[in-house]
Formats: sequence, structure tokens, C-alpha cells
Amino acid sequence: MKNKFYLRSLILLVFLFVIFLSAGCSRKKNADLFCAAGSEEFSTLMDYASYVLEKEAKIKFYYEGRGNHTGPVALRDSICQVAAMTVPMSDSEMDALIKKGKKPIVFAVAAEALAIIVPVKDQRKEISFEELEKLYGKQGGVYGVNSASERYRFFKDSVLKGKNYSDKVIEVPGPLELVDRVSKSEHAAGYVRPAEATDKVKILPVRYKDLLIFPDEASVTTGKYPVSRYYYIYITEINEKNKILIELLLSDHFQKKLLSWGLFSLPVEKRNVFQK
Repeated sequence: MKNKFYLRSLILLVFLFVIFLSAGCSRKKNADLFCAAGSEEFSTLMDYASYVLEKEAKIKFYYEGRGNHTGPVALRDSICQVAAMTVPMSDSEMDALIKKGKKPIVFAVAAEALAIIVPVKDQRKEISFEELEKLYGKQGGVYGVNSASERYRFFKDSVLKGKNYSDKVIEVPGPLELVDRVSKSEHAAGYVRPAEATDKVKILPVRYKDLLIFPDEASVTTGKYPVSRYYYIYITEINEKNKILIELLLSDHFQKKLLSWGLFSLPVEKRNVFQK
């Protein structure tokens, strides 16, 4: 029994040592890696950017989409050179960078909106923002994406002021099923990106602050549509690789690709404008 105990202890020590050694080698190996971290919603954009950078500039670029909160940490701890976020960096996240002697620079690279959809035969021609808040916060009879998704967090921050869905809201895994369920349910409603709506549903304009606003490019990129947001890139220095990435993300070619991913491109005058 005693020998077995020592043997198990030895195996455990060896196992822990291997993990420690592997972690150290990984950090050393990735010290000079050009990478970004942040929102999972950025994954498609960054995967394409990685492909273009390696093909055209011979630059290897890696993206880790684990959530908005990971971007500022990656910048603060010098793990990555870029943070990709679908929400502005908080004051505390900014302060943490500044305390490290790093000044965050931010610019928008895309815009996103969530359109309110109803069955195509539905008689409603518009929906007020207050009604939308009531449907999802209290009344129910509407569809929403899974509450573990970032899209859900975007919707609840925009419409419900950070509060959770009513337990009467029907959650579905993703936008394709949501569109299908809404199209087959009388008087139902849901939300998707405008490009995800099919001819079996219709998009309702939202009445907000006495204005009737449709989620088109003009209203979304100017921030007038109430369920819209920018996608942000944060850096703390403008070096050669960061500059190449920025130029790619704001190029005409890349901005046109955004439409195929259900996002809105930025007007030319809004590109290359550093906001902080």
C-alpha cells in the first residue's frame, strides 16, 4: 500500500511538471504572435482577416473569440496586440490599461442591427419601443435566441436595459430556427439581423422617440435605430502589423464583405476615425 502511494504521488508530480513545462513553452512560443482576442461575434470577420493577411502580406494572425471581457485583459497583459469588442470598453477596463502605461485607441469597423420580425400576413405595420420592451420583459408570446448567446445580451442591453427575458419568451438556438418559428406562429414576433429575414416574415419599423425608424444602413450606421451597435477594435500602439490589419478592416473590399455576413459597412467618412 505504501509503495502504491509513493508511485501515485510520483505520477502526479510528473504530470503537474509536464503541465507547467508545457504552459511555459507555450507562453514563450506565442510571445511574438500577432493575435487578437474578444467577442465571439468577431470570429467570422477575423477568420477572413487572418486568411487575407497570410495570403497577401505573409502575416500570420490568430483570433481567440471567447467574449468581450477577454479583449481588454489580452491587451493589458500583453497577450495580444488587438482587442475586438462589440461593446465599448468600460472605464475600469480603460483604467487598467492606463495603469500599465498603455493608452487605448479605438475605432469602429462595422455596424450591426437586430430587426423585429413578424409573420408576413401579420397586420401590424410598426412596433413601438415601449411595446417591444413590454413583450420581452413581461408579456411573452415572442421568440428570442438562447440566453447564453452574445446576441441575447445585445438585445437585452438595447431593449430591456440589461434585464433578463420574461420566462414567457420562447428561446430557440439560432436565427434560422427563429425565423422559421415566427413565420409559422400567428401574432408572434422575434428578432434577427435584417439580412437573415426571409420572404416568410416581414420587418417592422420601430417607433422610437416619436420617430419611425427602419433598420437600414443609414439609420444603423448613424446610431438612430435603437437596436444597433458598432463593432470596435482597440489597440495600444500603431505598429506595422496593427496598421496593416486596420487598413484591411476599413478597406472597401473588407467593408463590402460585411454585407454577406449580415453586418453593415461604415460610410467612408466614418473610417479611419480614432474615437479615443
